[in-house]
Amino acid sequence: MFLFLPLDDRPCNLLFVVMLLAMAGSQPCLWERYSPGNDLRAAPPVPRSLADMSPPPRPGTPLINLNALAAGGLVGSRQIDPARLPVPPLPPGGLYHFVVPRLEPTNTDQASKEAYEEVRRFLSTDGGQQRVIHVLQGKASRESLPAGPIQAWEDRTEGWIRWIERLQLPKDRLLVTMDDNRHGQLASWLRERYSWLSDHVMDGADEGGMLLAARSIRESRGAAIRVGLIYAYPGNANTPGRYESLATEELIARQMRWLGVTVVPLKDLRPGDPLLLIHNWNIKQGDSHRQGSPQANPFPFPLSEKLAGYEQHPLYVADISHANGGDPAFAQALHERWKSGESDLRAYAGWNTAANSLGTVLAVLAIDQAVPNSASKLKWREEFLTARFLDDVLYQSRIRQEMEQRLRSAKGDPWALTPLQTVKYENELTKGLCAEAYNQGWIPSPSGWSLALPWQRSFEASITTSAIRQLRADTAYCR
Repeated sequence: MFLFLPLDDRPCNLLFVVMLLAMAGSQPCLWERYSPGNDLRAAPPVPRSLADMSPPPRPGTPLINLNALAAGGLVGSRQIDPARLPVPPLPPGGLYHFVVPRLEPTNTDQASKEAYEEVRRFLSTDGGQQRVIHVLQGKASRESLPAGPIQAWEDRTEGWIRWIERLQLPKDRLLVTMDDNRHGQLASWLRERYSWLSDHVMDGADEGGMLLAARSIRESRGAAIRVGLIYAYPGNANTPGRYESLATEELIARQMRWLGVTVVPLKDLRPGDPLLLIHNWNIKQGDSHRQGSPQANPFPFPLSEKLAGYEQHPLYVADISHANGGDPAFAQALHERWKSGESDLRAYAGWNTAANSLGTVLAVLAIDQAVPNSASKLKWREEFLTARFLDDVLYQSRIRQEMEQRLRSAKGDPWALTPLQTVKYENELTKGLCAEAYNQGWIPSPSGWSLALPWQRSFEASITTSAIRQLRADTAYCR
């Protein structure tokens, strides 16, 4: 049992990590504030010393999100002044993650809503993103920009970086990601300003806890992991996704270096070596949420042709052709190969951003390859895989859109459900999700899975079985 401070209590940052650790037979000790019923929106008091928590976590690699430690999470870290933060004692040997907050002000009151919309409108204009970068680089004045929010972002970001420097963490134990980095090359500016961050900053946010967990497991087992890499459309591997600044191939390379995973040429794969398939875009990355139900890439993807000759290699798939949801046609073909025994599918992800999906799949790959097979490992690996198909494809790419259309037609807000709306949609969506998953052959029974909307919005869902809910209920707490 070891200390785990997640970015927040959303499923991607807490439950996913707990499930992946269960694959390895590991159990984290969560800070008590993450126990059910606690309000995580308010920033917590920073513990005098994480080592003084009671009961004390047993030896193991502490996994600590610095936003959560200092400000209660990502939202809190957009609101506080990091210059006023103390430097808390940290346990030795930990792995640390910090998410650089996004440019827009936090949307919490009328004034910040107006500032938020002002920045959004400006960044959507031609040249708006590049002008922000020029201002941050000192190449242009701030007079033509919505200067208040941008100045606040720059000051806050520099304050956070100085606070991290004061922590004196080993740089190779620190993962820094940029939240929603579509607005120009903000990460590039950060790497230029702070040279020591040049190899550490990458796109993403919500995959960070999974990457920390996977690295801790790989290191503890001393595993050397080799992987073969196949792109659906290799000609576009050097282009970034909608929400990234780094090209896909560079983003993957950075995540793999963090994990300690090595890419080898396909011709050098040994029997049993894992194969990572990146289902990227043929023209440019779409967005399943913004464009209606996503279509498959314009040209049918030759899945069988791409995987010919690699049937005996464990297969891990990142479906990044669209943001905010997987490609239903591709996912169905992949699932059929898995159930027919044509592919030894171990992991799939197609949710939110390219960085999120890639990090999720790589985390499963690293843990799966580092940990010997056991009944428990195989059980949690399949639970996680099935949950990804239900969540990333059925919910995110299809059911969520239908739900939001109904909400808007009734003048509801998908980002702020009322308690009654939350209960209503949870009941309705659970039935619809299970029925559709059963009809497609993705689950053996039209029951057994449930859907919850824990943050009372449509953006993320918690899709679980009774076993997953019990795993979460059994999690230990420190205070």
